Amino acid sequence: EEDEPSLSAEATAARTAVRNLIQAAGADGIDPPSRYYALLLLDGDNMGKWLSGDRAPDGQTVDEAYHRAVSRALGRFAGHHVPRIVEQEHRGRLVYSGGDDVLAFGSLQDALPMARRLRAAFSGHLTDAGAIAWEQTSAFTTDPEAQDPVLGHKASASAGLVMAHHMQPLDQVLDRARTTETFAKDGLGRDALACTVMKRSGEQVRAGGTWHRDDVDLVAVLQRYARLVRDGTVSTGTLYNLRADAAALAALPAGAVRSEVRRIFRRQTGAATDADFAATVGALLRHTACQDSPLRATTQLLTVAQFIGQRGLS
Repeated sequence: EEDEPSLSAEATAARTAVRNLIQAAGADGIDPPSRYYALLLLDGDNMGKWLSGDRAPDGQTVDEAYHRAVSRALGRFAGHHVPRIVEQEHRGRLVYSGGDDVLAFGSLQDALPMARRLRAAFSGHLTDAGAIAWEQTSAFTTDPEAQDPVLGHKASASAGLVMAHHMQPLDQVLDRARTTETFAKDGLGRDALACTVMKRSGEQVRAGGTWHRDDVDLVAVLQRYARLVRDGTVSTGTLYNLRADAAALAALPAGAVRSEVRRIFRRQTGAATDADFAATVGALLRHTACQDSPLRATTQLLTVAQFIGQRGLS
């Protein structure tokens, strides 16, 4: 293949080096990079009410010391946790981090766990060892000498995550990230993650839910299903059949829907177990029970997970 005349010598050399790197990685069994990337927009919920004192922790006097404590917690999040989580832990690129606002790029594979850890860090749900503990009750930090001040477990944040083809105009991707974040706040009731897949074909899929409710960790569930798709344990026909039968199933009672969905799952999978169903599709049916159409919401979330599992090749 001849080089394009418009490319400089440096650009041509860089393109050749990238191709050689991809070929060498492939020889070692490493997949080539996806043509899709992710753009994340995360924003703290009800921050105006936090600053006015309407969201102040019980018994907390809203005075100058209170506002300094809020500022310290947001500064620690933006200046320490966000850069570390995005660029060191998940190979992303941080565009902006100011107080409760984050704009960052991530890979298709790393975007979901990156968003999850940012949300956990925002409210102090990261343990000293770095694990995520949603059950952990973290207190609002008032000590001005504290090394890692946090707003505490009553704080929350919502995010819009867009997965787009690298040829998609960036202004369109950014606009979609804003509307996706708005959906997380206004459509899903805040403390939520909303995702939009912008396929090269023009098709778009939007899905989402709260980060964590009861015993369902949304991102962990989506990651598990993506792994099942990636290693071939779950067939892509599972989602196809769920979509095909969704209209008929929607009229059934919740228990009957779950039984029929489980039957479809087992019929279309090879090595998948009942535990795999319970931890993925079954968990999503419970997680979306409060939405208008749980089965439709579940299939949309599974679409996002399958897209990631197939590295954007679907």
